[in-house]
Amino acid sequence: MYIKQLVAIIATLSINLFNNISIKAQDSLQIRPYANIYYQYNIDNREFDPSNNIFEESRTFHLSSLSPSIGITLKSKDFLNRLVFGFDYLKDMGAHPILTNSGSAHKIQEYFMYYNLSRQTEKHSITLKAGIIPKYNMIGEYGEEFFSDSLMMYDKNLDGFLFNVCSKKYNFELALDWMGKYSEYNRERFMAISYFEYLLKHYLKLGYSAFLYHYANSGKAIGVVDNALFSPFLYIENKHNNISNILKISAIESIHQERAKKTGLLIRSGLKIDYDIAYRSLGIHFVNYLGENQMPFFTWQDNTGMTYGNRLYYGEPFFRINTDTDNSFGAYSKFCLYWQPKILEKVKLNINFDFHYNSPIGLQSWRYLGCTQKLGLIFNLNN
Repeated sequence: MYIKQLVAIIATLSINLFNNISIKAQDSLQIRPYANIYYQYNIDNREFDPSNNIFEESRTFHLSSLSPSIGITLKSKDFLNRLVFGFDYLKDMGAHPILTNSGSAHKIQEYFMYYNLSRQTEKHSITLKAGIIPKYNMIGEYGEEFFSDSLMMYDKNLDGFLFNVCSKKYNFELALDWMGKYSEYNRERFMAISYFEYLLKHYLKLGYSAFLYHYANSGKAIGVVDNALFSPFLYIENKHNNISNILKISAIESIHQERAKKTGLLIRSGLKIDYDIAYRSLGIHFVNYLGENQMPFFTWQDNTGMTYGNRLYYGEPFFRINTDTDNSFGAYSKFCLYWQPKILEKVKLNINFDFHYNSPIGLQSWRYLGCTQKLGLIFNLNN
């Protein structure tokens, strides 16, 4: 039902926005080749022994991935049509065929292919992509309560569509990711994702980030689970000389339902405050969350004995707040030191040291969870 409504909305928007798609005979049609190279290198070392690994295991993610793509572009006066094909070649450092029995220490993880239809006007640009789409095409900002760092390192593509409208005053995004096909053992799964921001002043903007995740049946697993997250935010930025200050205040509202167990709609609320201060390329970032457990079904199991865990929840597990109960009120804080040197416009380098803290009950029981050290390098030819 949800997906039919979503497709109908997108179809209507596309018809209205691209109703002038037919190219007149006198218009010149330019045909050009397209190519892009997207490279990503990550080291993410996680040390959570001080907290007995209650939320996250102590381990290291070390990987390198290359995503080349080619295509053809047909450009008229107002429209751009593009067909793109590529693949993700990924190597997990330290993974050897003899040790993993995988037959390969590196592999083509996934092919991607998509159709891109764009229109540029004086006031805004409109883009619709359909197919298997690299996530680096997304413009929305989704915090760690939405998607964890490890997920973004390995899950690189959307299977569905990506729709964007951008202007000087606002940006809007709507995407569909079809994540699982129904079979005897595999659940049918899809996620609708949306983002919006509106610039009120040069230093002030309002917006939201949101998703609706539908975790449906398989032939063996009975019961549908719903997980929705909506986060309206206020964003304030001040830059003077080489110093920048950014404050982002977000409300986090989530809705959860386990239909087989007839839980009804469970609503979980919280407040998240991000503050960032930087001088040139050096900075400090604070994350503070106060609220309820945003993952109440994390330890629950379906009728086959499968634990929901990160199959149902894709954000960082620290937003569970308390591992001893599904319904708790507490806090989570992260203190981050980072260096982001400006190399080239098409190259992004990040070096982070993150320190995690948690209070599982109110604000009276703070404890040190552990730290992470990260290095990330991104090269995007068509940035």
